[in-house]
Amino acid sequence: ALELHTLARDLYASVLPGGLAHLSCVEAAELMATDLYDMGRYSEARDMLELLHKQCEAKLGPAHDTTLVTLANLGQCVRRMGDQARALEVARKLLEGRRAALERA
Repeated sequence: ALELHTLARDLYASVLPGGLAHLSCVEAAELMATDLYDMGRYSEARDMLELLHKQCEAKLGPAHDTTLVTLANLGQCVRRMGDQARALEVARKLLEGRRAALERA
């Protein structure tokens, strides 16, 4: 599955306006990070999720669904790696984002 998601991301990046910043590429990269997590490759998943979160927050905003999903997955990953302080930090940021999303709705 990782190879298919990598192929999809690269294909999207080559044909869509905005390249890797396009939402379809971001979503494919999110699936790649999930695959890495599922394979126990937590540090690689964390690195990818941190990058994706920064991209999503800058492009889509902190309360966008995709940004929040990426942040939730990052929190799960760092918690699994045993970094409870970082997991708590991410959880607080996720809560702020979800509150902002609800206020907008």
